[in-house]
Amino acid sequence: MQSRPLFSRKAIPGWAMLTWDIIGILARLEWMGKKMNALWTFFTSPLGNIVLLIAGLLWLTAITVLPKLRKRVTVPAAEPPQRVGLEASTFRHLEVAFENLTLPQQYALKLMLASARAQSYIPRDELELALTTRGFGATIDAGIVGGLCCTEFVTVSPNGERLSLNPNRSRDIEEIVARWTI
Repeated sequence: MQSRPLFSRKAIPGWAMLTWDIIGILARLEWMGKKMNALWTFFTSPLGNIVLLIAGLLWLTAITVLPKLRKRVTVPAAEPPQRVGLEASTFRHLEVAFENLTLPQQYALKLMLASARAQSYIPRDELELALTTRGFGATIDAGIVGGLCCTEFVTVSPNGERLSLNPNRSRDIEEIVARWTI
């Protein structure tokens, strides 16, 4: 048990209750007789003295013990949602499909996911430019973006200029890509 919290700002209410009780016990403050109200009457009664004494000691005990208890209490990490049946097999199929993508395609999917948080799609030119600036070079259209467009991860607009994550699989894609590291 530490004594430092006993002299902090948090301890003021506890000390105030104890001081109030001690003053009430020692002097009884009879000069306040005309101004007593129901609360004053209660706190100067024997029962009130006991209540204040116990409340003050509990307050001071709490501020010295609770910080240690907070350090001991750990919140368990949230478990990923449990998938069963068709959902589990579909998720496993997506995991395998993601593992079969090339590294540049996995990276492109990660870029698309980051872009999807700001808008629902990413222009094909913008994705190709982002990949070029990251050093993926000449195989972008045929190998990276073109190959990614043929997977169940991505949907392509009819004119082929906009790419977006498959809306039916977006939660699964987010989870798979979040666990992926280079």
